[in-house]
Amino acid sequence: RNLYKDLIKEDKLTQNTNLLSLLKDIKNLRVPLSTEEHNILSQAFFEGVPQHILEDTIDQRKNDIFLQHFQTNELVIIPLKVKDKVIGLITADNIYTQKRPSEDDLRLFMTLANQAALAIENSRLYELVKHRSHTDPVTELWNHGFFQQKLSCLLEEAKAKESGKKEEKKK
Repeated sequence: RNLYKDLIKEDKLTQNTNLLSLLKDIKNLRVPLSTEEHNILSQAFFEGVPQHILEDTIDQRKNDIFLQHFQTNELVIIPLKVKDKVIGLITADNIYTQKRPSEDDLRLFMTLANQAALAIENSRLYELVKHRSHTDPVTELWNHGFFQQKLSCLLEEAKAKESGKKEEKKK
């Protein structure tokens, strides 16, 4: 309840409105990733190395699609890598603090990016194993185990509905 009061406070209203605008911009942003593109995100993706982009570089790249959407004076881009393969990017700026990140800040950010990459990869591998355990390796058709699991889930749902109906009748 206190969280909602905090979010509604007048001094937070502008910040929350800006955050919603930021989320909307991120959702609608499409950045082409190809070696021919010369935007900062595709460059970071294909080079696969962290980049700390300062104000002078940002001023030189005013036509960059990412920088047109997100005005900032300093930016850090960290590739999310798994086994030397880039699977995504994470960015951070100093738009609110206006403070230059320290070396410790950058190391911490890289550590968080590495953990995020591992979490994404683990999730992908889990889904792959789950799919493979439920399909025939040759035909890719659902196997007996898949149908057994579905049947168990449906039986549990039916039992829950039935017990819910019994509880309603008691009232």
